[in-house]
Amino acid sequence: MPDTTPTPQSAAPAGNQTTVSTDQLATLLSSLQTISTALATHIVPTAQAASASSISQAYPATTPAASSPESSTSFPTIVSTAAPSTTGMSLPDYFHNIEPSVLLDIVRHKFEPSDLYKLDPQFRDKEERTRIELDGDNLAIKKTRGSKDYSSLESMHPPLYTYFMILSTFALSSKSLDVVHQINSGAWRYLTHLSQLNAKFQWPAVLSYHLEYHRIRRREMARGDYSGWGKVDDALKSEHLFGQARTPNAKTSSKKTSPRESNLETCNLFNKGLCTSPCKYGRTHKCSGCGSSDHGKASCSKN
Repeated sequence: MPDTTPTPQSAAPAGNQTTVSTDQLATLLSSLQTISTALATHIVPTAQAASASSISQAYPATTPAASSPESSTSFPTIVSTAAPSTTGMSLPDYFHNIEPSVLLDIVRHKFEPSDLYKLDPQFRDKEERTRIELDGDNLAIKKTRGSKDYSSLESMHPPLYTYFMILSTFALSSKSLDVVHQINSGAWRYLTHLSQLNAKFQWPAVLSYHLEYHRIRRREMARGDYSGWGKVDDALKSEHLFGQARTPNAKTSSKKTSPRESNLETCNLFNKGLCTSPCKYGRTHKCSGCGSSDHGKASCSKN
């Protein structure tokens, strides 16, 4: 009788073959069931617990924790919304309208105080001014530029402030908070000091004081000492400001006439025939010659 068993579509590859008995297959299935049960009862809960732990760390409970004394007094970190610079910024990048050679003189503490105009666009691009002065019996031609262009503290304040900004910006590169603080606080104290001096003394004397004061600070900074700004120099005050006090303004110091006093004064314009009654200045209309209120001195018959 012929074999009716269907022929498999693909024959097993040639080589060693492994046969599994029915008992062995049952044992293998039992082992797979045991492993599956272990995975469901142990590994999955552990993963869920780990996931919950991660969530609790990412989103902590809103119950406030007790703050320690150190955390309550610590300073917050400054957070800037500005995008970080991908390339290094140099001093000329921050002060692009000032010549690099001038910036170099400032950070090397070789900048001459009388050259402050180089930091001021108002005077920087001007040519030297020619002025003719009488020198004895001769006429002398003099050229002026620099500190003489500053006729007041208000005109000198902007470039002086720029000078301190350049120093402070350069000091940031040293990452020394002490130096930056000394420059910034010293600049504020010194500008206040100049304002106080300018209120008491004549400006040319204050300017002379400033130029010498700046030169002394420049020598100190060249030695690494930035603490001198803002200190009052009594020796320099005696040298440059003694006898240079401001004189009271005659217009502001003169006593103003009160309305009552005006009524007691005789109107000079009325006596000249230039003011009609009643007097718009509040003065008395009467003749300064005879005392009559009918006419002024210009038309007085007793003159």
